[in-house]
Amino acid sequence: MIKKCPRCGADHRKKGTYCSLSCANVRTHTQADKDIRRKKLLDYHKTPESAATREKASRSRIAYNKGLEYNAIPQEDYAVEIPTVMGDIEDYEMFDNFERIEKW
Repeated sequence: MIKKCPRCGADHRKKGTYCSLSCANVRTHTQADKDIRRKKLLDYHKTPESAATREKASRSRIAYNKGLEYNAIPQEDYAVEIPTVMGDIEDYEMFDNFERIEKW
């Protein structure tokens, strides 16, 4: 069955009324909808999460403009020393608080 797209007038056999996603994406927002979104966005900008996000984005953009790589948390903060285990692991005192996977 051939259908006619109400937006562009093209003939199509696709499911739905419109011929494509770009033709179907024609929404009109009322002023009340825009005011609700505006209020929620302004309320969000007053939160600490918003300030942290803006600061991170700012630092990232400054580093990018200078040609540097930006890492929010330095790689050294994640680095841990890996112990060298010789023999049986149960001989080491530092592993007393860890359960073996067989017990899980």
